[in-house]
Amino acid sequence: MTGGPMDAALIHLAAPMQLDWNIHSHASGHAVTIYEEYGMQTVDYNFVPPADGDWYLLIKNSGNVTADIQVTVRLYGAMTWRWQ
Repeated sequence: MTGGPMDAALIHLAAPMQLDWNIHSHASGHAVTIYEEYGMQTVDYNFVPPADGDWYLLIKNSGNVTADIQVTVRLYGAMTWRWQ
């Protein structure tokens, strides 16, 4: 995601197993985690960037079962999204 303090991303994740996730930045040359949770089946998080920049949503299956994860990200303001 690319945006700043006047923007927002409403993140919804849902999975039949536990997942870990975080929002991080690489602005300083290495990963800096902004927010992180472990072992979640559902997530509803309103992300407002603390500064202008690129922000990354990392989702990881923390269980031992292969499954589909529902990902919904609603963007507000000038926030943009790009899958990588």
